[in-house]
This record gives sequence, structure tokens and C-alpha cells, in this order.
Amino acid sequence: MSEDEAHPPAAVGSIQPHTQQVLVEQVQLLYSNALTANIAVIAAAIFCTTILWSYIDPLPLLTWSITLMTAALIRLSIIHNCHPQLQPSTAETLAKYYIGSTLLVSMAWSGFSLFLYQSDSPFVFSFVYIITFIVITASIPVLSVVQGAFFSYNLPPAITLTAVLLVNEAPHSQLFAAGVIIYFTLIAITGMNLNQRIVKSLKLEINNKELITHLIDEVERRVETQYDLEASKAVAEQANQSKSEFLANMSHEIRTPLHAIIGISELALLDEQSSEQKEYSRIINHTGLHLLRIVDGILDLSKIEAGKLEIEQKDFNMEEVL
Repeated sequence: MSEDEAHPPAAVGSIQPHTQQVLVEQVQLLYSNALTANIAVIAAAIFCTTILWSYIDPLPLLTWSITLMTAALIRLSIIHNCHPQLQPSTAETLAKYYIGSTLLVSMAWSGFSLFLYQSDSPFVFSFVYIITFIVITASIPVLSVVQGAFFSYNLPPAITLTAVLLVNEAPHSQLFAAGVIIYFTLIAITGMNLNQRIVKSLKLEINNKELITHLIDEVERRVETQYDLEASKAVAEQANQSKSEFLANMSHEIRTPLHAIIGISELALLDEQSSEQKEYSRIINHTGLHLLRIVDGILDLSKIEAGKLEIEQKDFNMEEVL
């Protein structure tokens, strides 16, 4: 397990860019479940007050109930005002606000354990014990997203209940205190394991999003490159076609006067001339034929590029060619 996974970002300290993005997702999950969690706290306060009304002095019971509901409403107000401001730059601060308001609710819940002093009824003892366990257990799926919020909510009730049980004179209360310690330890381990899995999943999700974004950018870049290559190919083919047309036209234009030069030189060779004039006519004829072969070669080159060259089979004299 990596160090980042073993110590996921809770809410404090310097935050690296990638870790900050994970924290934003954590705080987003925390705030998205906040409304339901606070409504549950208010409903639990009303439920506990109703159940204990005939067992506990109404004044401290109402005081505790009003305090708990007020703390829940304060946390709702903080969440309502802070959630729209959730940004990468504010995630750490908003996490601290949530942890602070959660600690306020937790301290109010801690007062619930003090009702063990208000009655000797086994029902009250069992009810307070069970409700505290339920409160701690219910926080796992909601608050384990951020360890700071998880422990700020669970530590005060667990510590208060343990302390009250240790000093309580009821039979076996010390055993119940040991049970609270063991249970809270198991809950803490479960919360930390769940937190590590959530952080790991968030990191994987962020990495996947970055990979998908990179792949989309790469595909778009390759498509643009493909379009550029096709455009360049079209331009090159057009230029090559223009060159071939130019070579073909040029070859035909040159061949016409060359045929005239060759023909006139051949006629001159047939006339009676001095040896010097015949030599000049022969040179003109030979040079013209040589130039005609060069022009034919250029024309053949344009045919090759156009894919229209046809190979001819003709007899020739090797000695003459050499």
C-alpha cells in the first residue's frame, strides 16, 4: 500500500495538486450526504426525547434535545452556505468547516450518555447504550469519506459513554465500558478501511478521467494530422499532375521543331554539297536525333508517373547502340 493510500488527505496541511483533486471529490461526497444525515439527527433527537420522556426529568431532556437539533441546524446552515463555493482552492477550508460543525453535533450527542445519571432504570441504561452504538455505526457510510469528520463525530460520544460507564455503580457497567472501547475500535478500523477504499477509488476515477481526456485529445490530434496529410497528399498529387502535364506538353512542343530540323538536315545530306557542308548537316542531323531521344525519354517519364507507359519490343543492333 502506498503512503498516499495509507494516509489519505483528511483536511489539513499542504496539499499537492493531485491530492487536492481527490479532496475535492471527498468533500463533494461529504456535503452531498449532509442533508439526509442532519435530518436523521433531528429525527433521532425527537425520537429519543419521546421515548425517555417518562423516565427522565423533562428539563434536561428538552435541553439536550434542543441543543442537538440546534447543532444540526447550524451544520445545515454551514453546509447550505459553503457547498456552492466548493472549488479546488476552497476544498480544504470547507472540509474544516464541516469537521467543526460535525464536532458541535457530536458534543451534543455526548450529553446523551449523561442521562445514565438521571435514572436507575435498566431500560434507560440499555436505551442509552444501544442508541449510542447506533449513532456511531450510522456514521460509517456518511462520514468515513473524510477521516477527520468520522473521528470528530464518533470520539466524543464513545469517550463520554466509556467514562460514564466506568464511574457508574450499576452492575457490570465496567464490562459495558470495555464493550464500548472494543466496539469503537472495530468501528474505527472499519471506517479507516472504507476511507482508504474510497480514496483509492477516487484516485482511480480521476486517473481514468485524465486518461480518457488524453485519449480523446490524442484521437483529435491524429484526426487533424490525418486531415493535414490528406490535404498535403492532394496538393502533392495536384502538383505532380501539373508537372506531368507540363512535361508532356513541353515534350510535344519541342518535338515539332525537332522533326523539322531533322527532316531538313536529312534533305541537306541528299543534296550535292561540299564535304564540309555535309559534315555540318550530319552533325545537325545526329544532334537532332539525340535531342529527340532525350525528349522521348522525358515524355516516357511523364507516362511512367501517369501509369500509361507501354513497353515495346524491338530488334536493335547492340554495336550501334553502344
